Amino acid sequence: MAIVLSGGTVIDGNGGTPIHDAAVLIEGEQITQVGPAVHMKVDAAAQYIDTTGKTMMPGMVDGHIHICGDPYPDPAYPLKDLPAYAPIRGVAAARKMLEMGFTAGRSMADLNFSGVALSQAIKLGIVPGPRLVAAGEMVVVDASASGGWVPPQSRIPQHRMFTGPDDARRAVRWQLLNGADFIETMIGGPVGTNGPIGLMDTEWTFEEMQAAADEAHRRGKRIGVNCYSDETVITCINAGFDIIEHGCLVTERGLEAMVKAGTFFVPTLCAYHAYIAPDAEQRYPAWRLARGRPVGETLKERFPLYISSGVKFVGGSDGSGPGTGRRPGEGALELQLCVDYGMTPMQAIVANTKMGADCMGFLDRFGTLEPGKLADIVVVDGDPLVDITILQERERISLVMKGGEIFRSNL
Repeated sequence: MAIVLSGGTVIDGNGGTPIHDAAVLIEGEQITQVGPAVHMKVDAAAQYIDTTGKTMMPGMVDGHIHICGDPYPDPAYPLKDLPAYAPIRGVAAARKMLEMGFTAGRSMADLNFSGVALSQAIKLGIVPGPRLVAAGEMVVVDASASGGWVPPQSRIPQHRMFTGPDDARRAVRWQLLNGADFIETMIGGPVGTNGPIGLMDTEWTFEEMQAAADEAHRRGKRIGVNCYSDETVITCINAGFDIIEHGCLVTERGLEAMVKAGTFFVPTLCAYHAYIAPDAEQRYPAWRLARGRPVGETLKERFPLYISSGVKFVGGSDGSGPGTGRRPGEGALELQLCVDYGMTPMQAIVANTKMGADCMGFLDRFGTLEPGKLADIVVVDGDPLVDITILQERERISLVMKGGEIFRSNL
């Protein structure tokens, strides 16, 4: 039976003028019509759902999540928890994401390919959750600073270490063999460890970068990099990387390189806002606060450059990354921070819907409300263009639909 969401305002995710007194017709798993309700021709047998006074918008996309992770400050949790605990966390997080209107996301490195397994379980209908593309392990060079919080002889369960270009290819192949949808790497010194490599440093050789990017692209996959400085960002772009994760110390130079190459930029505002939030001193050890607080301050200061540059900006919360204090499903704070830092509410919605789908490689399938797209739709009680924070309130998320199926509704 066709479903008609009728009477509310449509924000289609493309950034244009909202459509008031609108309707969205869903047939099967697809949207077939979007426009003014008065002009819509619908079979009399269709199920009508009244959305008067509400906003219909695309399901949100979290562009950077650790869906099976733990958000508490101690990054050593992978060495302390039972490995089987990770996918259990993931199942709970996937349900919460969907409940809060996140119908898709990029699942970053997690323990033992648990994000990959969860993505596949959702596709098979075993558990409910958003559409996911999942990385496997974090690909890092031997002796990486990303492991600075554990003894050198300890292997971090979510890392795949390598040395040299040939070994970089092997590491990428291992991710793909185990079902990864894209490759995540760590090349700049990370914020979340007390290792000896600084944030502005580059850990890989150019030849290693080229080999990893080439291998990913040969298999039709995108490759992202955790890094911060202009130099690392530009070098990775020149090597063929597609997505800059974090990257929030870039200046005009790094942004210009991203714009020229068409690189996606996922600066994860939630992650670094946590370092300048009032409770930061209670959340973090002194070494981590000293490393992270200046990054949070710089990101906020440079955010207007991100907006004006024209870069492909993607919202991503880094939810359940160690120390973020936020879990998947709580990512609507990212939209609030986008607005607090200088975006319009419409720009924030586009960054966290359309651009997220584009970064996932599926803009032709979802991310906007248009005929032919999958019916991944959220109905919100109120107007997020007036108050973006309503997207964080569960009771204001009136309906969540994924692929034409209503996951939850109070309408």
